[in-house]
Parts: sequence; structure tokens; C-alpha cells
Amino acid sequence: MSSLDELRALLGEPVGQEAHSRDWDEVEQYVGSALPSDFKAFLDAYGSGTVRPSFEPF
Repeated sequence: MSSLDELRALLGEPVGQEAHSRDWDEVEQYVGSALPSDFKAFLDAYGSGTVRPSFEPF
């Protein structure tokens, strides 16, 4: 089970959010650093990263 699968088990499926992949190469070039693959998978699944009003990692 991946980390994202474990998060989905805890948090449930993203509500009102369509999963989509961003152009991570462009994002990483802009920020000047590679981003962790699990972080990118989380944002692809949950959008901006807002899970609850009190948890906003991005």
C-alpha cells in the first residue's frame, strides 16, 4: 500500500476535486528543486492540499 493509499484510507476520497497531473517538470524548474514524488501524488489527488480548513500544507 502506498503512502497515498494510506492517506485515502484515513481521509477518504477527495471531495469536489478531480484528480489530474500537473506539469511537474515545469513546477520543479520554477522552484529550482525536485519535489518528493509522494507530495506530487498528494497534490495531484487533493488539489491545493486543503483537506480540512485546519490542514493546508501548500
